[in-house]
Amino acid sequence: MEKLNKLGAGYKAKLHLFAEHIQADIVKQIIFPRISLKQITIRRSHSFGWWTPIGKISGIPGQLELWIDLCPNIGRPVLSVCYYTNDLERIKKVSEASTTHLDKIFCYANGNIIESTLGQVIHAQPLPQKYFSVPIIESFTKQKYGDNFLIIYLPQSIDSKSSILNAASKMSVKLIRSIIAATEVSYKTQNDFSAVENRNTVKLHIARERSQKLASLAKIRDGFSCQVCGFNYTDDYGVLGRGFAEAHHKAPLSQLRKNVQTKASDLITVCANCHRMLHRMQGIEGDVKRLQNLVKKIGKN
Repeated sequence: MEKLNKLGAGYKAKLHLFAEHIQADIVKQIIFPRISLKQITIRRSHSFGWWTPIGKISGIPGQLELWIDLCPNIGRPVLSVCYYTNDLERIKKVSEASTTHLDKIFCYANGNIIESTLGQVIHAQPLPQKYFSVPIIESFTKQKYGDNFLIIYLPQSIDSKSSILNAASKMSVKLIRSIIAATEVSYKTQNDFSAVENRNTVKLHIARERSQKLASLAKIRDGFSCQVCGFNYTDDYGVLGRGFAEAHHKAPLSQLRKNVQTKASDLITVCANCHRMLHRMQGIEGDVKRLQNLVKKIGKN
């Protein structure tokens, strides 16, 4: 404990640089009118370091933040990206949405946080390596701060500028997509909104009607990332790929009889390639899982 000193002003400058880079990437990669970037204001943290707000979504409590501090207690400063709010239930909802495009949530809460004699907080035990780069719920509700975080600590050294900037930007974008997914879907699809599908309509030919609203909701929920292979068009195509993805019906419409009540949960987001592959399969329940397993198997070869 006595060896942990507050981080110097040099890290304050680094944090400002990192924050500018992340804000630029958010603007490039996410289309959502309610996202607003916050003024970068570097502040002293209560965990031996610095932090700054990055952005928020209007109408949604909390904000995205960037930290450099010693909280993980591994003997060196660590960069982290987090969603902060006093509302622990909202943190839990975002964590549930995060499982679509972030790894498994790990709760590392009150019992693992201690307060030093300097009024700062750190993990009681060093954060295990396996819990870096995965979202962690940290709750300070039993402490005087009353803060809650869904936080992702990055394992890269802060001095490895290119590597850590790319990792921080990627995690920030994924975290914002999770915040959007948790809030937009709960707002627009309370009680799992349903719509009539498979109705015969006449254009130049008979076609089965699909609810575009449901498709849009599914894509928002999934962060526009393919639920088979993980591909996200924005990651590879930048601005051109913003907001692009396709929706696939888990139960093929060709097998449905007459009008059916379909919910957003009946659709998944897929890339164009996986969508075509799904339609080349048997068209039965379990096709999505089978294609996921095939993609994983090929990826290991």
